[in-house]
Amino acid sequence: MVWLYTNKSGIKTIVWTDTLQTIFLILGAVMTIYAIITNLNFTFSDTITEISTHPFFDVFNWEAKSGNNFYKQFIAGILIAIAMMGLDQNMMQKTLTCKNQWDAQKNTLTFSLILAVTQFLFLGLGILLYIYAQEKGITLQRDVNGIYLDTDTLFPNLAINHLGIIAGVSFLLGIIAASFSSVDSALTALTTSFTYDFLDISHKSSKDKKKIKNRVLFGFSCIVFIIIMGFANSRGDVISIIFKVAGYTYGPLLGLYLLGMFTKINLKDKWVPIICVAAPFCTYFLSVYLKNAFNFDFGFINIAVNAGLTMLGLLILRKNN
Repeated sequence: MVWLYTNKSGIKTIVWTDTLQTIFLILGAVMTIYAIITNLNFTFSDTITEISTHPFFDVFNWEAKSGNNFYKQFIAGILIAIAMMGLDQNMMQKTLTCKNQWDAQKNTLTFSLILAVTQFLFLGLGILLYIYAQEKGITLQRDVNGIYLDTDTLFPNLAINHLGIIAGVSFLLGIIAASFSSVDSALTALTTSFTYDFLDISHKSSKDKKKIKNRVLFGFSCIVFIIIMGFANSRGDVISIIFKVAGYTYGPLLGLYLLGMFTKINLKDKWVPIICVAAPFCTYFLSVYLKNAFNFDFGFINIAVNAGLTMLGLLILRKNN
């Protein structure tokens, strides 16, 4: 389905499908929350109290060495937003569909607000799932340290087997919406970037352009499918892994962007790809060393370290003139 509508209309379709998918995603969370508080006979004020007083309601972490430290998360959030919203082909294409600069800015701010509300909504939902399991006497496996095991199955298990048909359907709609939202825009971005940046499609005839785009889209569809299947049996916090990886992949891009925006130095072109590949490796080995030697975790701030090392390397090897 993703391949069909992406192949037909590209980014025009994705703007509308992403809107619908976001609605279904939020609706799925809201309906599940409603099913839980109805089953537990909670009022709205009871729900807020239960969530805010629960041990899992730990929003800010002030431990300096922790990867989840508030300041690290805050700075990393800004940098990842710059890298993903302003430099990522995926998000950039959606921004370019806006009529003017003001609409693009409004789109970014609206997106950020909706994302923040949605995150708190799902954090609340996560706590309510554990409250429901405890109240209903549903046994959840824990390790020797009391940490819950196999948390990925908690939501689908409760939604489908315990909370009724509405919650089950809402969960399925929400999970499909989340999957589609990521895959379709990624396919379009990969196809556009590869055809224009690597195959130089702009100089081809209209007939050749269509043929090349179809082949590239099909090829990336296969690659994305293989990646999805690779994560099919994954366990644990996949989102955190994705953002840590993003710190390594977006770091050099962010470093190049900052150098281009705030300096007028001349780079030695042949060194640019070498530095951009070397910086993530240096960041990784530095993070491992600090973790083992001082128990200091970069967390998502690895994007700043990565960008900084990229800039430092390019500055050292810049042209003298």
